[in-house]
Amino acid sequence: MTTVATFSKPEEAHLFRMRLEAAGIPAFVQDEHLVQMDWLYSNAIGGVRVQIADEDVSAAREFLAADTEQKPVDAVDVLCPACGSSDTKPDERPRRLAFLSLLCFPSSYYFRGIAGDVILAATRFVIIRRRSNQSMKPPPRKL
Repeated sequence: MTTVATFSKPEEAHLFRMRLEAAGIPAFVQDEHLVQMDWLYSNAIGGVRVQIADEDVSAAREFLAADTEQKPVDAVDVLCPACGSSDTKPDERPRRLAFLSLLCFPSSYYFRGIAGDVILAATRFVIIRRRSNQSMKPPPRKL
């Protein structure tokens, strides 16, 4: 097996592998699972490798030499369904409404972060302390 290319992300390696396989060159991706589990290992192990068989190296070199950069597809004009005009813009109301809801009802978002964890831990501590203080009181006397 010969390493043809290395990538820092498994997704890029799979895209390259698919391009090679579309040209009829079987390719394999190595070390992808290790990098997915802990991406910091990518630089340490040399990245995610795309490997091919030794007899396919010349075909892969020809394919890569003949490969040219493709032009991006031109953007398509968005037309208004009512009047057919191309002078359109996105509707900002849903985005503004979502932002307004964050301002009006922030409590559910604050309690999901670190501050919420600290507040919940302090509340539990107070409740446990009160319960322990109540259990330490002597039982009432019987007359």
